[in-house]
Amino acid sequence: MRSSLELYTRAGELTTDDVQRAEILAEMAKHEADMGMLEASHSHSRAAEDIFASHGLTARRAEVLAQHSHTFWLEGDKPSGDEHLRLAMEAIDGLDDGPEVAHVLRQYTNKLFIEGNWEEAAEIGERALAVSRRFSSPSDVGRALRALGSALTYGPDRERGIEMLSEAYRIGMDLGDMSYAYAANNLHAFLQVMEGPETALAVIEPAVEFLELRGQKASLDFTRSSRVESLVWLGRWDEAESELREVIDHDLARGGTQIVTMARNLLMPVFTYQGRYQEAYALIEPTMERSREIRDPQVLLPSLSAAIHAAARSGHPDEARRLITELEGIAGVGSSPTVLATMLLPGVDSIRELDRPALERMAALSERRFALCDRSLDAVLAAIDQSYGRHDVASERLSGAVLGFEKLSAPVFAHQCRILEARSRIDLGEEDTAAGLLRAAEAFFEPVGGRHFLDAIETIRSEPAA
Repeated sequence: MRSSLELYTRAGELTTDDVQRAEILAEMAKHEADMGMLEASHSHSRAAEDIFASHGLTARRAEVLAQHSHTFWLEGDKPSGDEHLRLAMEAIDGLDDGPEVAHVLRQYTNKLFIEGNWEEAAEIGERALAVSRRFSSPSDVGRALRALGSALTYGPDRERGIEMLSEAYRIGMDLGDMSYAYAANNLHAFLQVMEGPETALAVIEPAVEFLELRGQKASLDFTRSSRVESLVWLGRWDEAESELREVIDHDLARGGTQIVTMARNLLMPVFTYQGRYQEAYALIEPTMERSREIRDPQVLLPSLSAAIHAAARSGHPDEARRLITELEGIAGVGSSPTVLATMLLPGVDSIRELDRPALERMAALSERRFALCDRSLDAVLAAIDQSYGRHDVASERLSGAVLGFEKLSAPVFAHQCRILEARSRIDLGEEDTAAGLLRAAEAFFEPVGGRHFLDAIETIRSEPAA
């Protein structure tokens, strides 16, 4: 990839045609963004925008503005990215359809999807796909399928959305270009909550290898972070920590983008699960500071979830309560309700202890849409039932959640639910059943170093019988 940039640089030096130079600069900016060379990408994007504007090439300027918005998104500067997209959409108003218009519409569809405006995203996405099919390359058709598929999967037509994401994945794989990696990331995210982390890994791991071969460093680290989320849910925490530390080091060396925040979001629960509470707590300040700057609920929600658990377990209950209040403030924003229960479950004991009314309100906001999130909501509701002494209802919910999580190959959540269920079984006088649940959880968490869960098991065992 770097050799390609060198060729573009040389071509730009040789050309005397202003517009041709702008085309070269725009292409360089695209590759630089994928490689994590964001300052260079910004500089070349601005230069290309200015040249196209000076020659009255409105469609080309609009496409570069939309492309530039993606660079801002990688950097975690959503407001600047949104402004560039606004200018791009304004520029294409009244233009005839063409590849540049298709590009802008695809980017705008992605923006609306991220913000949770799924119906509008689906409407714009349908137009983006239609224009892309008429004027754009197969690779860009794949990008349009990915954008529309994501909106439909959250919004009005999940089955059609997954079909589109799968088609985008196949197109990208056949072409062997970057559209493959982008489709893999989106498909992985949906499969993880629909079919579980094992199925999702089968999609994302070939994309990691693909990006390694291409030398797309920033895109590689983004995709590695996505992959690690599956590792965390599978209990492969040592492997997850090693991967995340590498990703963090790489991204900080590039100046630090939203990738480092994504990685820290995952490292916090790894530390917490392993009982390394002070290490988890030390990540709260840098993670939350950056997450709040990014102002994207998709980033802020997992940051707050991890931070609450880390603060509570490290002996900072007042800070945890403030974070719970902040979490509740975004719980109904964008896509948050569909994944909220899965964010609540890891620290459900802490949230219930510190602010049960907030837990109840957030559970009421949670939507049932994806299998893993549905089982998470069952577990959260069971934790609320327990606090009211409704142990028969809680044990039934948790037993179902265990079976559901096992079917989804999500062992961390399954065994967390076994521990929760054991508490209710004891209160119901079913000590033998509770003992079996605890032994099963212990057998899983002991070899993976789940000190947090092992301590919970010991606490239950040490409590006097009711």
